[in-house]
Amino acid sequence: MVSAVYEAKHGELVFDLSLSGPVSDRVGLRFSARIREFGGYVENLTMGRD
Repeated sequence: MVSAVYEAKHGELVFDLSLSGPVSDRVGLRFSARIREFGGYVENLTMGRD
């Protein structure tokens, strides 16, 4: 599975990759990865700033 999402308002990019398959009749392997970049801001509620 491969998935890519771009959200223009905050400049967010998310890329997901998942690979899986059998190794034998009783064992399978799975690999998953996610890359996320966020060009927007995060509001710090404790300190009251962006």
